[in-house]
Amino acid sequence: MKAKILIILSIIVLIFIIATTFLKKDYYRVDCEKDLKGYDVIFVYMRGCKHCYNDLINIKELNLLDKIYMVDASNQKCKNIIKEYSDYIIYHKNSNLRNVPKGIYVPTKICIYNNKTYIGSMEKEELKSFFENCK
Repeated sequence: MKAKILIILSIIVLIFIIATTFLKKDYYRVDCEKDLKGYDVIFVYMRGCKHCYNDLINIKELNLLDKIYMVDASNQKCKNIIKEYSDYIIYHKNSNLRNVPKGIYVPTKICIYNNKTYIGSMEKEELKSFFENCK
């Protein structure tokens, strides 16, 4: 009897894991071949990064998805924008991080107007403030 209950519970947990994985809303897009005009923040991400996804959920809840220019750090189409903004994406100029090795860290947010850069995940209120101060 205990074995049957354990099997049933295992199946339920497995179904839940599969359902939440495949039903997760996908907010990612690749904007790298578009013009930056009309966007406020460059958002550098990689699919599978839980911190990137959490930032996107918060950005969506703040109704700011249309203000971010999405750069997939692993997509070849994005190599030109990464090169253009390498001071901020690779060398971390104007960033909250100091003395870290050069390289692409995700998520990274760059204000297009003042190049203020934030590397790492942000709470919803921090994101709201970052966007409000991006002028």
